[in-house]
Amino acid sequence: MFDLSPQRQAIVSVLLMAVIPSLTSFYLGHEAAGENISFPFSCALAVGMTALIAYAGFNIIKKYPDNISQLNRYIGELTSGNLPERISLLKTEECSDLKYIEKSFNQLLEDVIKAEHHRAMVESLSVLCTRLSEPAQEVDRYLHVLERHIQEDADIQIVRECLKDIAVVNSTINKIFSSKEFKEAGLHPQRSGIQAARRLSSSEFAQLIGLAVSCPFTKDEADCPLGEIRRMPLKKRLNSIHDLSDEEARRIIAQHCTCSEMKELAE
Repeated sequence: MFDLSPQRQAIVSVLLMAVIPSLTSFYLGHEAAGENISFPFSCALAVGMTALIAYAGFNIIKKYPDNISQLNRYIGELTSGNLPERISLLKTEECSDLKYIEKSFNQLLEDVIKAEHHRAMVESLSVLCTRLSEPAQEVDRYLHVLERHIQEDADIQIVRECLKDIAVVNSTINKIFSSKEFKEAGLHPQRSGIQAARRLSSSEFAQLIGLAVSCPFTKDEADCPLGEIRRMPLKKRLNSIHDLSDEEARRIIAQHCTCSEMKELAE
């Protein structure tokens, strides 16, 4: 209705809803007491003018309660995670301050949507890197053991190429998790199960695999934990190695890692 500032609109609405009707009623009452006009006519005129002027004042300020309710609904949607496509207020074309409020809230909504998309991307990348880092490190360990056991030059070259690729994968994952965005978000690679508790070094892990795969056994060692592992098929042997605790793994290495081949693995 009027392109005024909120403060001026409030002053105008107070004048229309209170001051002017009061002055009008006082004037008509004074004139009626002086018998310049009839009392019924003055009452009807006072009521009519009061209603008309009060409606004009109410019409100025009624858009604010309606828009406050509208904003409250939008804020409820934002806090619940249901982001609206756009925030639209009522009668913004009639009032510059409402138009400014609408523009500000829509800018805030765009920032929230961008931040939500960025957060989802970072968390998804974190999960992906975590899932990749665990098998990549295990493959790296197995390849190092395999490199020491194979004899053919062609096979050794293939294994070394694989080791280079795995090193690139691990390096990329470490760079991602050491980046500023991941540190600020408090995201770190998470391990689960046996891998979360394992603190064996690469050389210790290589020794353990070598013991399970190729180290000779005496008859007295047949009933020991490592002997039970050696009686299993190769795939089950590797799975059983993962099921060992750090203490059990180091105890087996200390008891059985005496042959020269295992000592070379530790170097």
